[in-house]
Amino acid sequence: MKKQFGIACLFLICLNQNAIAWSNKGHRTIVQIAKSHLDPYTIDNVNSYLNGMSWEDAACWMDESSNDKFQQSMKPWQFTFIEKNKSYAKSQQEDLVNKLEYCLRMLELKSLQSNETMNETLKLLFHLIGDIHQPLHCGYPQDAGGKNVTCMYFGKPYTLNQIWENEIIESKNIDIWSCTKMLTSSSFSLKRRTDAEKIDVSFWLSDTRSTLNMVYQYQNNKIDQNYIDNSAVIAERQMLKAGLRLAKVLKSIFGREY
Repeated sequence: MKKQFGIACLFLICLNQNAIAWSNKGHRTIVQIAKSHLDPYTIDNVNSYLNGMSWEDAACWMDESSNDKFQQSMKPWQFTFIEKNKSYAKSQQEDLVNKLEYCLRMLELKSLQSNETMNETLKLLFHLIGDIHQPLHCGYPQDAGGKNVTCMYFGKPYTLNQIWENEIIESKNIDIWSCTKMLTSSSFSLKRRTDAEKIDVSFWLSDTRSTLNMVYQYQNNKIDQNYIDNSAVIAERQMLKAGLRLAKVLKSIFGREY
């Protein structure tokens, strides 16, 4: 029995080397939140570069690219791992922070870019801004952002990253409505709303990492309903922030100039 459990755990860990940050539902929800906070002019400007692709499909493009070699080359862009109690140190590495900052610079220089470059950069932005708000994608190198941590949930083994990328969202049915309800919640203060609209990738990273202590608050490698309930609040808040920040970025680049 122990041998079978070990094999199942190993299978899950190997399978999860290609783990996404949020599930497709999570990434789709984030761009829906962003779009709901934008005016038609800005939306039309963004649409002009998406070539008929929906915002939801654009947000999931990184995980669904038909070019397997190119998709694999994009994997390092989706994470920034930092030792516990350490700060992010700038480097030349193509990690999540550097790639997001690159996307912002490219979009700010949109008049110099081809339509093809703008199309790809927008798809990267839509996805990566979701990734940087998923706590474990800004987690610790020791466990590869929860991919090497196996927990039992309803009697089945999952990696911690799988719990965060999919199980919390599905079990609590998190969507645009549950996330945007937080805007009227007392837990989403004016300061949080102001912070949520900052365009600062380094701040987004540190803000997300501030949730990691809660992410690891489980006992004996077991995930119970109390953990799911508490984590769902964090997930909804993170997805809401991602949507608001994406809206702020798009408005600053594609909105009306007054």
